[in-house]
Amino acid sequence: MATGYPEEWARLGREGLVVEFAGADGATWVGNFRPGLGGLDDVRWHPNRQKVLVASAGALWCVDPDTRVGEELAPAVFRIWQLESGDLLLDSQGLAYVRLGPSGVLWHTPRISWDGFQNVRLEAEQLAGEAWSPVEDRWLPFSVDLETGRIDGGSYNGPETRFDHLHAE
Repeated sequence: MATGYPEEWARLGREGLVVEFAGADGATWVGNFRPGLGGLDDVRWHPNRQKVLVASAGALWCVDPDTRVGEELAPAVFRIWQLESGDLLLDSQGLAYVRLGPSGVLWHTPRISWDGFQNVRLEAEQLAGEAWSPVEDRWLPFSVDLETGRIDGGSYNGPETRFDHLHAE
């Protein structure tokens, strides 16, 4: 039987993204991960190289393959980039970005876009692209400093929006 994430969701016989894990002792087991709001399907090592990140239709789970404990970190991740340092850069809901390192979340930008990004490219020291503005009915340029998370440009100019759903795992 697959271990469900979250446990109560899987009791109803639903199937999400199914992943096989191997613990340090070599024992294998299977996890069944509830899909998110839409986005990426992906499995990769956490930057700490001890836990595994599982994205199921965007829902990002952090799983310890030895204890089988899993925690949902975010409801909708659309893209993940691996940086040269081993850290990960996450597109959170097409609205903001997060840098995840071995110790957890290093920085989280405020909201950059009203609704999505396009032409996003990872450069040496920054992430650059365009953020949608329904007010101006066009895409506006933005950049994010990869070291600090500081943004320049973007389209969102509404009330401050917090993305506290990402935990420090």
